[in-house]
Amino acid sequence: MDIAIPVSSESGATAPGALHLIAYLRALPDCRTFGDVLHVTLDHILAITGATAGVGVAADTPPFIIAVGPQDDEILACARDTWVASLKRPECDPVLTVPDLAANATGVFLVPLSPGDRLYGLLALRITAPLSTEVLESVHIIARTTGEQLNLQLSLSRMSQRLAELSVLYEIATALGSTLDLQQLLTLIVERAQAALQGEACTLMLLDDATDELVFEIPTGEAGQALRQLRIPLSEGICGWVARNASPAIVNDLHGDPRFDSDVDQNSGFHTRNVLAVPLAVRGRVIGVIEVLNKQGGEPFTNHDADLLLTLAGQAAVALDNAQLYTSLESEHARFLAAEDQVRRELARDLHDGPAQQMAAICMQVEILRKLLEVHPERLPAEVDALESLARKANRQVRTLQFRLRPVVLETRGLRAAIEYYVNQLRETEQIEFILDLVGCTERLPAHVERAAFDIVQEALGNVRKHSEARQVTLRMRREAAYWVIKIADDGRGFDVAGTLRSYETRGSLGLLNMRERAQAMGGHVDLASTPDHGTTVTLEIPSQAYMANDGGQTPVLELPPDGFEQMVADPRD
Repeated sequence: MDIAIPVSSESGATAPGALHLIAYLRALPDCRTFGDVLHVTLDHILAITGATAGVGVAADTPPFIIAVGPQDDEILACARDTWVASLKRPECDPVLTVPDLAANATGVFLVPLSPGDRLYGLLALRITAPLSTEVLESVHIIARTTGEQLNLQLSLSRMSQRLAELSVLYEIATALGSTLDLQQLLTLIVERAQAALQGEACTLMLLDDATDELVFEIPTGEAGQALRQLRIPLSEGICGWVARNASPAIVNDLHGDPRFDSDVDQNSGFHTRNVLAVPLAVRGRVIGVIEVLNKQGGEPFTNHDADLLLTLAGQAAVALDNAQLYTSLESEHARFLAAEDQVRRELARDLHDGPAQQMAAICMQVEILRKLLEVHPERLPAEVDALESLARKANRQVRTLQFRLRPVVLETRGLRAAIEYYVNQLRETEQIEFILDLVGCTERLPAHVERAAFDIVQEALGNVRKHSEARQVTLRMRREAAYWVIKIADDGRGFDVAGTLRSYETRGSLGLLNMRERAQAMGGHVDLASTPDHGTTVTLEIPSQAYMANDGGQTPVLELPPDGFEQMVADPRD
């Protein structure tokens, strides 16, 4: 910046005003705040102009009012009123120009602190004598230079604020990646939000869907403990409005807002002046609200404050979502382990009650044959026939278990063929009449869909075998609109479905839950209808049309000769 220092035209010596101007320019680089700049400017302006009093206003919000030397109410009021009016017109008002000082001998004069295009500050001076041209030139230089310095201070202040905000966001982002302690993360976010927005208190409220209430989960500030676990209905208050409308709210005139609910203040003993509240949303669904109360210094909340709090709310939502996903993953992992353990126990029980018993009987029969060979050889044919029957029964049981573990027919011929084969296997081992009524549904579906559907059928038939005491089971399979529908109905003793599901978490079995989860995973639906002593009906709907549409209906059915069934499930060594 080029500055022309005014000098005396007669002797060439530096004018007194120029000496003050030089001193002002030397002192200016040491100024670190708005107040420093105004103090230095006023000191030298008073010395140059001989003004008896002066007041400076800087462009911070709210503006600094700094008085140097004797002052009176007139210049204070003039500076304040002019500055308030100028906030509506931030451009430098042409009426407020330095040459106006020359038009009057005495009085209160205003000096705009501006580099030429925008007003960044204002001086109010009480002049008691006319000012020379040299003094006016010095005042003009100081006013322009101070305006530039205030602009720089304002930019640095805003940059410092942005850096502090970025530091908060970085700290929270780092914490998100380093810990899964939800309480610790949310407390950090709330504390940093309060500090960054300079609030006296900050609270995070979560929505309780069961009661439609907002619960104060993580409050900070002087009313924190009083607010903890306090509940407010979703239909009341500013935060209730924010949650209902999924929109932020800035309320600086709190008691003039009809949404304000004074009950919270009465319950907590906290006096609220202004509020900034934003919704806390996860995947488009509002799950809570974050609010900051009472900006320090009596300042109003701004749109920039709302943007920052929305960003912090987004990070809180990520923390909540991650925690819920982690909890769900842990629960799913535990459920998977429980289901795996249940399968192992059922397999061990089936092996013990079936093939193991048959193999023990076969061993005993072989021992009997050895003894009969010595003493009663004529009885050997009948005993051999009995031994063969035991061996065949054990073989069928082993193949049935093998099929349950890996249904080869399902992989090669599809769902309908696998159901038919499985029921035929059960007919040979169970004392239950099975009625099959399968119509159509010969196309192939994706492997994971067929596997999930077959698992549900197996689970349903397994429940019939183990629990129903049924004499007859009917399995029907039909195409209905866009679905394949499988219905399994038995005439067993039935059960109370609602009561069973209510006590499910305390039960050892996970069969019903597994059936529903498998159906949901393939986009289908399973319905369970049962009443005590009136049997049970399981209905499975498979969205076959959607899967075949994605496949273009081109998935073929692999046809095998009827004698291929036994070959696919039998041990090649048989």
